Amino acid sequence: MRAKGSPKIALAVLLLFTVLGSTLVFLSPPVVAQAPSCGDTITASTTLAADIGPCSEYGLIIGASGITLNCAGYTILGPGGTPDLNSTELSSVAIILTGMSNVTVENCDVSAFEVGFLLNDSSAITFTTDVANNNSLCGFIYFSSENNVLSNSTADRNGYYGFAFIGSSVNTLTSNTANNNAFSNFLLFNYSNSNILTMNTADNGTFYGFLLMGGSNNTLAGNTANSNSEFGYYDMTQGKGTAGTANLYSSDKCSYDGAGGSYPGELCTLVFGGANITSVTQVTTNTHGQIIIKGSGFGNAFPQLTPVGDGSVDTGINSTIPSIAIWDNCLDELCHGSNSWQAGNQYQGAEDSIGIDFASWWNNQIVIDGFGSALGAGTLSGGVCSGPTVHTICSGDNITIEVWGPNGGPNAYYHLTVSSATPQKDSVSIFCSKSSPVVGSSIICKASVFGSSPTGTVTWSSLGNGTPLDTSCKLSRHKAYSSCSVRFIPDAAGPALLTANYGGDSKNSATSGTYDLIVTMKASRTTISCSPRSAIAGSPTVINCTAKVVGYQPSGYVEWGSSGAGSVSIAGGYCVINTSAPQRITCYAELTGAAAGIVTIEGNYSGDGNNMASSGTAKVIIKKAPTTTTLSCVPSSFAIRSSTTCTATVTGEYPWQNGTITFTVSGRGSATSPSNTCALSGGSCQVTLTATAPGGLKVKATYGGDSNNLGSSRTTKLTIKS
Repeated sequence: MRAKGSPKIALAVLLLFTVLGSTLVFLSPPVVAQAPSCGDTITASTTLAADIGPCSEYGLIIGASGITLNCAGYTILGPGGTPDLNSTELSSVAIILTGMSNVTVENCDVSAFEVGFLLNDSSAITFTTDVANNNSLCGFIYFSSENNVLSNSTADRNGYYGFAFIGSSVNTLTSNTANNNAFSNFLLFNYSNSNILTMNTADNGTFYGFLLMGGSNNTLAGNTANSNSEFGYYDMTQGKGTAGTANLYSSDKCSYDGAGGSYPGELCTLVFGGANITSVTQVTTNTHGQIIIKGSGFGNAFPQLTPVGDGSVDTGINSTIPSIAIWDNCLDELCHGSNSWQAGNQYQGAEDSIGIDFASWWNNQIVIDGFGSALGAGTLSGGVCSGPTVHTICSGDNITIEVWGPNGGPNAYYHLTVSSATPQKDSVSIFCSKSSPVVGSSIICKASVFGSSPTGTVTWSSLGNGTPLDTSCKLSRHKAYSSCSVRFIPDAAGPALLTANYGGDSKNSATSGTYDLIVTMKASRTTISCSPRSAIAGSPTVINCTAKVVGYQPSGYVEWGSSGAGSVSIAGGYCVINTSAPQRITCYAELTGAAAGIVTIEGNYSGDGNNMASSGTAKVIIKKAPTTTTLSCVPSSFAIRSSTTCTATVTGEYPWQNGTITFTVSGRGSATSPSNTCALSGGSCQVTLTATAPGGLKVKATYGGDSNNLGSSRTTKLTIKS
């Protein structure tokens, strides 16, 4: 059996966070499984009594609502192997639910499929105590599914995602664990809104612990992200939630994530067992110094720079971010008269401040540039470093570097001896005008080369998302260094690493420096226009609506919707954007009027890997349809005390007409009826008139209209004989 048209996450699709398809259609007829085997459809509550598999394609298919599948800890094993990333269908899934409700799946252990558990267009589904390990694409994946519960389940070592939610909202995830999944342990994408994630753990993701793209109003509370290679929490949305995202975070924790606890900051509380310094290199100079500190436990959070009396940078051991201090390791009465110095304060003017610049604080590596010209070279004699200023450094001087872990975590010390107080000739420092540029924007990056009046050129390269517009620049000399700049335009969201290579000259050695960037998504803008701006309810007139999306080479689709007093019929429901114009994309929808009133047309752009989701609206007016009333009385000539039957019929562009017809009579003759109104049925109704006086008579039938139809009337003449 093979599932045609099923959701497929190919490699390019995964990297761009785009999903193909949305439904599953099974070609073979359902099979009621008494002792289930590979590919069977479960239509009654079932408890497994043995393992299933290896299955060549599918494990079990849930074919009825209101049932329970209890695997009782037994394993469902797939075919293994790697997925065909060029295919548009899934070739193997362990447990599938499509269009189901009120189903419980518990105590199941699945592995070696493309997808472990697949939920599509389903609601009120409970997964509990389930395990998905070593599946080549995803452990658990939800498509267009709402109001489901997932608890106490595990996704480990799956090819791309542990738990993935795509266009799925109002789901609750509690006490689940995702470890070692290759792209992200948890993913919320593409209008996955109002989900609640509590007490979940995401460890050792190849990139991210929790990745949120394109959703809003999701709540994350009490979750933990540990030792993910990039960020523990990476939220690419924008809104009025925590730290400017569209989501809410509360009491979430993170530790030892390579690029930092969260992006943006403030989404989680850093929790460390303490900082650990493994190496400190390149501490030099009376005019310039660079310190590279490597270790663990200090992540990617820049310290809060707070001037204190001794010139150090110290956020305090109870801070939620790490802190660092650097000082000369001797007593005040032996060093520089009555003052020791501490490096660490980039603010000038504080007492004993020597001024440094944090070039980068990234992936458990701290690079400090500067020291400034206030730091003088001195002579060490008898343990005393004497020099021209209180900020003196000597060859042989002892330096202590200390890094605190946050939240009172233990601090780490590193002691070293300054080997030289001679100006360093091979130091390159990079500074960019923005450390988090928007994709497609232009920034200026400056390379400063310190040494003995460096001359020559700096060549530039990048790893990641973008290329410098100029691959080299010629150094210009300044008082204490030489520098040059290039423009850099990032071409994709995500991390980027810039490298500036100085080739050296007769007085200075070749060297290089790096600078880390986080390229952010561009805020897209969607506008909607419709023509014509009005139509008649029920008419074949087509209103063409155009969605224009402005962003950085946007791709994806626009989902159409409507609201208001009236209504329209939308052909298709969504459109794939036309990418022929790189910075502005368009796609179209055809509407027809369904019910009269003002209608707000909504176009919701999905976003993509470089562009945030956005939406736009336009208003159209659906007018009431004109009608025609016809009237026929049979017979048209009748005697006094006899009767005639008058039938009124209403027609119009709208498919049907409701409401009432009111009959009035006038003239020399007269006639009466039990009622002067009748309710339309099938577009017509009738009354009976009985003649009471001879003479000519006019009968008028008036249709009052309804919510979608205008009124109309018709008059006919009758003769009453004596």
